[in-house]
Amino acid sequence: MPGCYRHLQYEERCQIQILRRQGLSVSEIARQLRRDKSTVSRDVRRNSGQAGYRCKPTQRRTTERRSAASSAPRKLTAAVWVVSSCAVESRRGALALARKQ
Repeated sequence: MPGCYRHLQYEERCQIQILRRQGLSVSEIARQLRRDKSTVSRDVRRNSGQAGYRCKPTQRRTTERRSAASSAPRKLTAAVWVVSSCAVESRRGALALARKQ
């Protein structure tokens, strides 16, 4: 799946649940869903409990994780840091020039 990443949808998770119960391998499930094997494997590993893989609780936990991540405080992005650093350096350079004159 080169290009952009798409999150698994609820319908895909339900399909994973059905196919897992039928005994299909992660590779075969990924092939049928036209997803990368690692995407399916990661979701199954992260969301399997004593009752196995279940789509409804998996989707709920995923939504909660995304919500928590979007409300978390953010670090400065690289672009903001570069702009800030450039501003500091240009002020230092201007001060140095003013002192020489």
